[in-house]
Amino acid sequence: VAEPDLHAVLRELDLRARRDEGLRATIDAHERGWRTSLTALLAEGQRDGSVHPLLEPAAAAELVIAAVKGASLNAATARAALDHLYFLLTCTGAQQDRPDPEE
Repeated sequence: VAEPDLHAVLRELDLRARRDEGLRATIDAHERGWRTSLTALLAEGQRDGSVHPLLEPAAAAELVIAAVKGASLNAATARAALDHLYFLLTCTGAQQDRPDPEE
């Protein structure tokens, strides 16, 4: 998380938006664009083979958004959490069959 204070403010705005309809509308509009872009990107990744073919792009986009929001609350663990999410989204059958290097 490059700017932890910025991310903390954004999470605070998310919480306030539960009580403020105007703010909620603004955040919803922003997130609609984020969801649309992520869904399209994940679908393209499926077409080019870089994203698991059984993944449901819209549901995965929700997972990415939730993970980014959550990870942004703890800069110390954010990188590892998001790296693991990337692995899960891009894992193919061949990668799943790979032997564990620690065994």
